Amino acid sequence: MLHYYKYVSLLLRRLGIVLFLYFLCRVLFFLFYRSYFPVTGIGSFLYLSVIATRFDICAILIINSVFVFFSVLPTPLLSRKWYQQTLAGIFFITNALGLAANCADLIYFRFVLKRLTLDAFTNVKRKSDFNDHLSFLITHNWYAFVLFGLLMALLVYLYRRTSMETEKLGTPFIGYSTLIKNTGVFILLTGFAVIGLRGGLQLIPISIADAGENVSPRNIPLVINSPFSIFKTLCQEKLSEVSYFSKDELHRIYSPVQQPSGKPFRKMNVVVIILESFSKEFTALGKRTSYTPFLDSLMKESLVFSNAYANGKRSAEGIPAILAGIPTLMNEAYNSSIYASNEISSLASLLKQKGYASAFFHGGSNGTMNFQSFAGIAGFDQYYGRTEYNNEADYDGHWGIWDEPFLQYFARKQNEMKEPFLASVFTLSSHDPYLVPAKYKNKFPEGTLEIHPSIGYSDLALREYFNTVRKAPWFDNTIFVFTPDHTGVSSDPFYANNVGQYSIPIFFYSPSEKLKGTDSTTAQQIDIMPTVLGMLGYEKPYFSFGTNLLDKSQEHFAVNFCNNMFQIYKDKQFMQFDGKLVRGYYDIRKDSLLQNNLSVRPSAQQDQLQKLLEAILQNYDDCVVNNRMTLNKLK
Repeated sequence: MLHYYKYVSLLLRRLGIVLFLYFLCRVLFFLFYRSYFPVTGIGSFLYLSVIATRFDICAILIINSVFVFFSVLPTPLLSRKWYQQTLAGIFFITNALGLAANCADLIYFRFVLKRLTLDAFTNVKRKSDFNDHLSFLITHNWYAFVLFGLLMALLVYLYRRTSMETEKLGTPFIGYSTLIKNTGVFILLTGFAVIGLRGGLQLIPISIADAGENVSPRNIPLVINSPFSIFKTLCQEKLSEVSYFSKDELHRIYSPVQQPSGKPFRKMNVVVIILESFSKEFTALGKRTSYTPFLDSLMKESLVFSNAYANGKRSAEGIPAILAGIPTLMNEAYNSSIYASNEISSLASLLKQKGYASAFFHGGSNGTMNFQSFAGIAGFDQYYGRTEYNNEADYDGHWGIWDEPFLQYFARKQNEMKEPFLASVFTLSSHDPYLVPAKYKNKFPEGTLEIHPSIGYSDLALREYFNTVRKAPWFDNTIFVFTPDHTGVSSDPFYANNVGQYSIPIFFYSPSEKLKGTDSTTAQQIDIMPTVLGMLGYEKPYFSFGTNLLDKSQEHFAVNFCNNMFQIYKDKQFMQFDGKLVRGYYDIRKDSLLQNNLSVRPSAQQDQLQKLLEAILQNYDDCVVNNRMTLNKLK
């Protein structure tokens, strides 16, 4: 019996090693993204680390479940050298995966501002150009691989220190009575392990959202760890329908059915320009240093929505939002979720009924991020990618065709399209690794971030595109829409928080229309489709989660999903909601850095905003889960 206790003690020490390494990973993660987290000092960080222990233990027990089981299985084999060596192999392989996930977030987090989730791997699987980019990813982010190597070396060293003791432990039991006692201890340990796996004795196992119980939603990524985040999204591909309101009450608060504008329909061309990672911060609109002189000049001749937000942090979330009015209010991007094949209403499908030709352009490798398949589902007639461009001399070596030549290709193809047409192009040169063609080296302001010169290059490519299409016969009869797919990286305290990190420019330009001025109405990407249809005078009701920004009778808002929190923006209000409780409520005009959480003192305004968000979520889950995303199916 005594020998068996020693094996139990040995297991706890080995798991303690992993727990210590997860703490080191958290220290590294905090140091890498210190400006993002509102942590005031060492004491505050240690407090968060104590809370994080619950999530670390859960992840460690999941990863080490096989190792734990066989490390305390009451069998004489525990004292055999080959058995311990096999356990060591299992220990190193499984924990290498956990440490690798934590180190990967030293790179990944800056792009999406959340921990790794399952969708990150499904997106990699679907990106046809990932293998081409892998070598650069490794060399450009070498520090993460070095840190992973050092952590693994420390893991091996500390584990081997404990292995020196196993030869002295002896056989864990002699005789049936001892076996029965050891088995009882084993069952008891199994019970404790199950509690650890569940994260406590509560009714249901802990989730990512549980991290928000004791910390600010912004600190959730610091409290959880990457393996935990991945495991907890393994079974979250399916939405669970919610029921906050009766059907009658639900439709009074919010409905995804958009009504016609009442204006006569005009067959104007529509061009939607989606700009890779063009944060509001990078333009004059962001009131920081601008890297977009052309866009700044064009905005002076456009209708600009100065209080606009992205519906996600990934390209795969941005495309459905912009072109079909569909936000991603779940971990898996709608574009790559199990609901991606739903029948939907989109700009392409609705305008096709009016005789429009349509085409989607993206200079990346065909198949990247499911863009080509989504374009087909959305009803686009044509897709033009790197394959159709068919000139590898203009390949940037990583993601696709440089913006400058591809936008000229876009212009030529537009000239071939029959009017009226819908054409959308998605730029790519301002994507990590943020390169510019050799001939433009040192031409653009370096700025403070790697992305800044590539933003300048894409802005130049847009200027040249407009210089070309201004001469086209279709130009004057066209509405141009500009929006990013999502925001880029930032080191600014405001543009790195949960409001600023979604702040984007959205504006509409038309040479022949009186679309000019700045509008402070809360706007979002899913509003683009209904706003364009309103401008055209589309005369039928249709399905869209967004609203027509020109219709002041509608209630305008913006929504997104971050770290298992539903977020809603409306006028000066910003709310974070976990599906049951409000975790954050802020007056963002007075508190732009989100330091004063007003949710502790509920108000009528907060209650009203919560109801609106609940109604949006109930409609979203019902329509997405049940494939009711067109007006006919909704009826």
